[in-house]
Amino acid sequence: MNRSASCPADNAIVDRLYRDHSLWLVKWIRSYTKTEGNADDIAAEVFIRLLSMSKLSAIREPKAMMITIAKRLVIEIFRRNQLRKDYEAELARAPVGLVDSPEHQLIVLEALTEIAKILGSMSPRARAAFLLSHVDGMTYTDVARELGVSVTMVRRYIAQGLLRFYEHHPDRA
Repeated sequence: MNRSASCPADNAIVDRLYRDHSLWLVKWIRSYTKTEGNADDIAAEVFIRLLSMSKLSAIREPKAMMITIAKRLVIEIFRRNQLRKDYEAELARAPVGLVDSPEHQLIVLEALTEIAKILGSMSPRARAAFLLSHVDGMTYTDVARELGVSVTMVRRYIAQGLLRFYEHHPDRA
């Protein structure tokens, strides 16, 4: 579970990990992404996420943990960039009079990015169940059949998805 403030012992662990592994991590990210851009930012975000974790002393393989976090961040960035490209392509196909102002386009893009991030935080089956139900309009029975799970499991998946959205915006529930 994430916490808002890390304890001094965990801060010391992250400080040591940063000193010992930050250069290695940046190089690894560059080789993984095959680009020079964003590697420093991604590495910094890895250490920020480590600070938000509890029980860092229990991590036996810190390099493996850092790689896992970095891979997730790269995937998140890729999805966000793909979403932006798809949205811009749709805008380019829209008739001139139907295109919203740049400010509104930015608001929509930020909302889509946030939705993609929330969906990306869900397990693959929970995400599929949520999308099949809420986007495709399938019944829970049809979703259960599609995913090969029980209707009870579909209800749990949907509840997990709704909870994720509520956690991001409790004021909009």
